[in-house]
Amino acid sequence: MATFFSDASPLRRTGSAVSPVLASRAVISKRFPALPALRSRLAGAARSLRGSLAAGVRRHGRLGVLLALGLIILLGFSLRLLEARRGLPYLHHWDEPFIANRALQIVRSGDFNPRFFSYGSLIIYAHTAVDSLHYLALAKLPDGDPAALREPAAIRFRGAREDPLVTAPEQEPYWISHPSFYLWNRRLTALFGTLAVALTFALTRRLASPPGGAPATRPAAAAGALAAAFVLATCGFHIEHSSWITTDVPATTLALAALLGTLAFVDGAGPRALLLAAAALGLAVSTKYNCAVYALAPAGALAVAAVRRTTGYRPWLWAAVPAVAGAAFLATTPYSLLDLPTFLHDTGRMLYFYLGNEDQLVPVVPGWPHLRLDLGLLAGHLGVGVALGVLFGLALALRRARAWVVLPFAPLVLWATSNTRTTFHRNLIVCYPLAAVAFGLAVAWAFDRWTGRRQRLALVALLLAAVLPPAAIAVGEAWQVGQSRDTRSQVVDRLNELGRSGLGSVAIARELNIHPLDLARLEVAHTVRPMRELLCAPGGEEAILLPTRPVASFATERAVAERLAGLQRSAGAVIGQLAPERAFTVDSPVADPGLELRRPPPRGALALGCVQGGVSFDELTLAGESGRNPQSLGLAPGASATTPAFAFPAGRALVALRGAAAGDEVAVTLVAREPGPDGEARELARWPLRFARSSAQRELSLPLGHPTPLAFALEVDAGSESGLLLYGLWIDAERPESAPGG
Repeated sequence: MATFFSDASPLRRTGSAVSPVLASRAVISKRFPALPALRSRLAGAARSLRGSLAAGVRRHGRLGVLLALGLIILLGFSLRLLEARRGLPYLHHWDEPFIANRALQIVRSGDFNPRFFSYGSLIIYAHTAVDSLHYLALAKLPDGDPAALREPAAIRFRGAREDPLVTAPEQEPYWISHPSFYLWNRRLTALFGTLAVALTFALTRRLASPPGGAPATRPAAAAGALAAAFVLATCGFHIEHSSWITTDVPATTLALAALLGTLAFVDGAGPRALLLAAAALGLAVSTKYNCAVYALAPAGALAVAAVRRTTGYRPWLWAAVPAVAGAAFLATTPYSLLDLPTFLHDTGRMLYFYLGNEDQLVPVVPGWPHLRLDLGLLAGHLGVGVALGVLFGLALALRRARAWVVLPFAPLVLWATSNTRTTFHRNLIVCYPLAAVAFGLAVAWAFDRWTGRRQRLALVALLLAAVLPPAAIAVGEAWQVGQSRDTRSQVVDRLNELGRSGLGSVAIARELNIHPLDLARLEVAHTVRPMRELLCAPGGEEAILLPTRPVASFATERAVAERLAGLQRSAGAVIGQLAPERAFTVDSPVADPGLELRRPPPRGALALGCVQGGVSFDELTLAGESGRNPQSLGLAPGASATTPAFAFPAGRALVALRGAAAGDEVAVTLVAREPGPDGEARELARWPLRFARSSAQRELSLPLGHPTPLAFALEVDAGSESGLLLYGLWIDAERPESAPGG
């Protein structure tokens, strides 16, 4: 020991105050010179191990984010596929046939001119490709399969009655012979909707991670991006419209791609990113024209880059960006030039529909009333917690220049839509992913600042409370829609059960438009006839199947629907009812009807619906004081109106009239006369009637043993206190010119 600490030691000579441990290390190093190198290698190995562990943690963190994103995307795609089965084989959405049927028409004819430009043609051509693949899948089916196809011309379809593709408007609308085409088309829309979830994640993560930001912001950005993706993946409104064959979701997805490319250019990705954004923009406009508003994003980014002279700026981009966008549009909507008159006609009609037409199906006052309606729907679909997070995220975005590339389009679209006269909330689909981005920014901000354990637990609790309730509702609705079937499919199962219990035959109202695929499953003997015929001329069936409430899709059909409803009230007793599965929004016709199974009415029963032909006032011969206007015929006391002769078959004569007293009450008489060969008329029946001031309907029946021509005279009693206002006269017979003696 004395040797180590002798006065001759170098440590001692320097006079340094060194601890015995350090002195020992120095002496050991002197005695064993290889030890410092060994110690250095061990320290390097330790640093390398720590770096590997940190890289592993980061790598596993990235894998965890990718796994979470994959699960969210899988959930979103599954929910959209569930709802894609909605209603089939029946069609429920008003606008689906305008796109899907044109794709099928191209498959049938080979003519790629859609002759329809209310929307761009890209989505029609995309569905044409899907339909072509699906046709090949159906072509290989055996002959006994009802879904088998042997030639494209065998595909049959019908849409709205005003659609020029409908060549037989007397047939029921909204029908397709092979419904699986619509299922495949809806799955394509579901793919677009799911891609929007991934783009929402990418936009949020890029916005929440500024270029050159601190590494601490990366986990927070990933958390915010995952929250945004989850909000959109489980948004019920976005799920619903991702399962229709419409343009809204595909156009929104392409617009998000354009915004993402523009944001990448702003972050220094170079000219290629902006050119890709321009191509996506052209495709978005080729899907739905109002996406042209997103051209402000690349134009604004290019202007800022020109002022700041950023590294990615090139002067030639000013010409290249619109050229690429225009080329993408024309390549996918080529007949906008090749069939310019039709293109201008259809786009002009859409402008008139939204901006000029005041006679709307669902009118709304432009401005604040329309904006308030849309904001309420937006908040209701997102949920209260998410909506509050969106507002906070938008406030944060005001301080970030890069966020102005993306988020201002939501209020811009809201403002533009609020100035129209028609409320179709699906025009605001783009607001939902942008709202999800704003919510994700709020979540990222909170995760970046609330780093304590208790703060993180509170943040996770708040996040779950915000996103889980609307997500649970959306999942439940998607499951319900996916498991539900149109009532017309359900009633076939019910009839088969009744058939096994003894029901021998059923008559089905043609107005129900029951699909041949369902009729092929029906095990009970059945006939399909017009509803009026079922009730006015029973055919001996044991039961009749009717809609609970006849509905008119168009104003011209409302009178027919009202008469059918009155006819149904006089039908036989109800055996069973089936309520519709789902109430549809204004975007959809009421196509899933409630159904009633009734016993047929007894023969000889009278109902207003059985009275067919209306007699115009010009056909009446007037006597006494009388006067016409377009709505009514006025007859003073002592006046009369006489019809021409009508030809009635054997059985019964049916007459109905609607009128009201001009004063408090009026007494009238309806007389039925048979014209004789010598010009003398023989009176067959006389009905005294009374009308009050309120309008009332009177229905009359006269048994006939053989075919008989009849004329009717309506006489106002001379002693009545007031005259009669006649609003309508209906006679179930042939027109006067075909009647003997008429």
